[in-house]
Amino acid sequence: MKKLFIFMMSLILMLSFVCSIRADEKDILLETLIEKGVLSQEEARKIEAETEKKEKNTGDNCGGFFSLKGEDCDIGGALVLRYVDADRDSDKKNSRLELAKFLLCPKITLSRDVTFKSTIKATSDKTIAEDAYIVFSNLPFHSFVQAGLACRFMSIGCKTDELPLIGRAFWDDEDVAVHLGGNLNRLYWRLSVSNGQELGTAYIGNDKAYELIADDRQTSDSNYNKEIGAGLGLKSKLGDSASLNLLSFFYTGELSDDDIAFLQSISGYGTATDDTKEIYGGRAILNVGNFTLIAEYIAGEDGELDRDGWYIQPSYKVKFSNLKWFHTYELVLRYDELNVDLDNDPADSLTWDRDMITIGLNTHIKKNVIFVTEYSINDEDTGNGDVDNNEFLLKLVAKF
Repeated sequence: MKKLFIFMMSLILMLSFVCSIRADEKDILLETLIEKGVLSQEEARKIEAETEKKEKNTGDNCGGFFSLKGEDCDIGGALVLRYVDADRDSDKKNSRLELAKFLLCPKITLSRDVTFKSTIKATSDKTIAEDAYIVFSNLPFHSFVQAGLACRFMSIGCKTDELPLIGRAFWDDEDVAVHLGGNLNRLYWRLSVSNGQELGTAYIGNDKAYELIADDRQTSDSNYNKEIGAGLGLKSKLGDSASLNLLSFFYTGELSDDDIAFLQSISGYGTATDDTKEIYGGRAILNVGNFTLIAEYIAGEDGELDRDGWYIQPSYKVKFSNLKWFHTYELVLRYDELNVDLDNDPADSLTWDRDMITIGLNTHIKKNVIFVTEYSINDEDTGNGDVDNNEFLLKLVAKF
């Protein structure tokens, strides 16, 4: 882990040096053109602004570099620092400052239609390839093919540190899969064939307590439970500053012997050997100016176990274009529910029904530097009273 961290930091320093050289070359060229009378100061500023806008749109902030095979490469990433204060019993306080994660995100353009992307995540205890896949784009009928390690296509980016309950349960982890997709006017479609994820557990928030049932990345060598997914969506503009995005999805597969054994270990499940596995649901995203509303519902059937949940998340962004520091603020609210079709057992948190309220404020300090303030209120139906697991969080994110 230490050697890998040193390697990653050395790579960042090398790329930063390359980027700084290219930035210096661009500045020297503009200054020379101004001195020669070819450009005015105003024209030079316009060129700088247009260049910055282009780099922002393309994700190319230093002109890229080349691989040993001569391919065009870009790299991004993020450093995430976090303070967590988990509201537990008085003798089990859990407040800490931590290096939450360090991300490296290479993008290699093999040709105009073939791109490789990956995210390498390093935490205090492990380093993994969070995703790694190749995309063949601009195929007939406005379609694409993606192959490699990635989340289910129903997954979505999150504006809060804490994921929705159904996100943690159904679409947080990755799988090796082939995804197909395309667009037809306002309609879009998705298909996937994957190894299939295995049943496991996940934690709510950053406090490792009171697990829930979750679909996890496959770790066994025998992938018996292949999974097929299909989705159909609609994207529509509602005037100049509004849009609507709808997506419905369905996945089907089979439980492995390990999955069935996992279910049988849960209190109240019994000894059923049904290997049915299905997931279905839908999501709506409404954007009106700086206001965004997201609503999602997911239901899953694993053998004789039914799980379902939903959330609704409004957010509003305020920008102050005249400020260099602290120029953008976004308020995010979310209400979640996750239900498990089992009798609640106080001794087994996998049987609990849950709801959660999350309140967050994302403050953009400078470009690509965000400070997150967040509080999550968790409520569980344990079958015997409440547990204390609310969470307060501060997070600093620096992207490059």
